[in-house]
Amino acid sequence: KNPVNHVGKLYNLLTSEIAKDIVEAGADEAYVRMMSQIGKPIDQPIICSISIIGEDNIESKAKEIADHRIENIKEITQLCLEGKINTF
Repeated sequence: KNPVNHVGKLYNLLTSEIAKDIVEAGADEAYVRMMSQIGKPIDQPIICSISIIGEDNIESKAKEIADHRIENIKEITQLCLEGKINTF
């Protein structure tokens, strides 16, 4: 799949990066799920669900991390082109 314009691939990579960032911020584990909607911009997912294990007071930080990553989703494509993120 094309990591430039395939929403499923982009969201897969993006959710992995969001989860890594949340763990780096102090959570033991983080699970992130996103869903797109046909016809909507890629930076406006219909759902972004975050489950955190461990740190109780990190929810607001996790939302901040996810919002920042979603707003800057084009960075994921650039990271793929630079070979800094593997697609599988």
